[in-house]
Amino acid sequence: MSKTNQAKRPNPLIHEQVHYRGDDLLDETLTFSLSKPDPSGSEFWTQVGSSALSASMIRRSMSICGYCGLKSRKYLQVLARNGREYDRASLRVACIFCSQVKTLDLVPVMRSGVLIRAPKTSQVELNIWARAIYVGRISQGPVAERARETLDKIMSLRDAAKAELGSEDPAHLAQQLRDRTEATAADLDAKLTGIRLFPLDRRLIREAELEFNQFPQILAYWRSKDGPFGGMTPPQWDLDTFTPLLSRDF
Repeated sequence: MSKTNQAKRPNPLIHEQVHYRGDDLLDETLTFSLSKPDPSGSEFWTQVGSSALSASMIRRSMSICGYCGLKSRKYLQVLARNGREYDRASLRVACIFCSQVKTLDLVPVMRSGVLIRAPKTSQVELNIWARAIYVGRISQGPVAERARETLDKIMSLRDAAKAELGSEDPAHLAQQLRDRTEATAADLDAKLTGIRLFPLDRRLIREAELEFNQFPQILAYWRSKDGPFGGMTPPQWDLDTFTPLLSRDF
């Protein structure tokens, strides 16, 4: 294959996922919070319970995550700042990866994430890369091999998070956030510099007495012709898609 043809192949880290509505994406707002109030009075985010309100906000957002720019017709959630569902200015549409950063205490239940330390990488970048890694990994060929290598490299960053916080388990951090006080908040914030939540290929959902992993369904949709990757399978991707990540200092 010529270099000219290779240059025309898409890079799914950006082009297949990120859409802009004309306003800037608020990377700096994607910081850890809980789904319930804590004694310190810190901001918290709840998942909107009304399906009608959620559908209305998702349509209004053009099905775009307000944090990372993912455009997706499915698997978006609507979050309410401090539970203010009645205030549209307090609502934010989020993809499943960005949503779980804002509702960290729900991650241990779903077993859907792990803490890493990546001070040179934003949470938004990490979420975008994670989708491409998981879509790329389930194929075959050189792109899949590099996706797996990239995943291994990112997962190795758990040790640094454990050294900083005492554990790479999101449940541990969620408890620290619950227990923070005005006196301890500054110290915890300093420790969280560079700490990120890396999404796992698992999302356990409980319905009645049943529990199932929803992630395979989500992954199948992302890869479908209607999903954010538009049916562009990994063998069609740029062969160097993951090369910058393999050489990157996170």
